Amino acid sequence: MSGHSLVRTRLRDHPNMITLAKRGLSMTGLDLSTAMLTHAQNRADEEGDDLSLKRAKMRVFRVGGAFDLVFCLISSFNYLATEAHLLRFAARLPPDLLYMLVSRPTDDARDLPEHKRWGETAHDGTKVICNTRTWPAERRLRRECVRNRLVIEKHTREVMHHDYSWHFRTYDATLMRRIVRTVPSLELVACYDFQHDIRYPRHLDDSQENLVLVLRKRP
Repeated sequence: MSGHSLVRTRLRDHPNMITLAKRGLSMTGLDLSTAMLTHAQNRADEEGDDLSLKRAKMRVFRVGGAFDLVFCLISSFNYLATEAHLLRFAARLPPDLLYMLVSRPTDDARDLPEHKRWGETAHDGTKVICNTRTWPAERRLRRECVRNRLVIEKHTREVMHHDYSWHFRTYDATLMRRIVRTVPSLELVACYDFQHDIRYPRHLDDSQENLVLVLRKRP
């Protein structure tokens, strides 16, 4: 596969860019965070890959050249409060462009907070522990509150922790279809679960925690 891809990088997104760059694609990444861009650039330099990284908002950006594929992963779309992002892409990018985004359907029936814990230990004994708590969605406002606590331990001793909270915009399958219809130049052409197996497309419904949507700009 050859051509160009436009990617919004995040701390966990840049390995996808590096993997695709190794397969011969020319990659351009967008992120608002200078720290994230620096981290992605350092990793690319270590791997010997060439990435073009730009500081920009998802709703307001300028890019030049031709692109074949856009992807927006790791629930980045849920941070956006309006459809300005999709409208911007549809207005500035060429026909037949494919756009892959992750939609995280919301369980509106859930009435208790949800807690997830993740941990990883490095070779030098440094341990990273991430606790994420999500509260039930505010149905009228179409949003849910999320709080994250990141703890770093060195030889069982805590050396740093960081707490932060934010709001996700909530979606269900019906709302996602409505959003796509608000951008007439885009059409939904496929839907997959997180197995990413192209042989097994799925319906856009609320049965999966995460869905990969493939949109195409109409000719």
